[in-house]
Amino acid sequence: MKSINIYSLLLTFFSISIFLISCEDKIDVTLDDADAIIVIDAFLTNTPGEVQKIVVTNSQSYFDNGAPMPVEDANVAIGVDDVIVQFDYKDGIYIWQPDINSSISDIGTTYTLYVTINNVTYSSTTEL
Repeated sequence: MKSINIYSLLLTFFSISIFLISCEDKIDVTLDDADAIIVIDAFLTNTPGEVQKIVVTNSQSYFDNGAPMPVEDANVAIGVDDVIVQFDYKDGIYIWQPDINSSISDIGTTYTLYVTINNVTYSSTTEL
């Protein structure tokens, strides 16, 4: 029994010493700066009355810890069938507040997101 405790103690000591003595190399990564690109983050639901939000920002450097800069002058809209719903810009987010009993669309409906910035239109089509 005493030998089991000694082996257990030695194993614990050895494990802890390996962890504390292990080498650690610092690796510095140098990344070239890249031009900012448009990032569009949209998540829409069919919940009646729920505010729909779309975030449009510029990309940023990998090591930049700040919040991404919002794009304030975009034209953001959703096309559902023959209806175009315009989103308004407020506090860094493009929003649309439907009436309490309406939603962006029904499940199974195809809709298209349109974002126009500096006369360039980005679009994406999906089914809810």
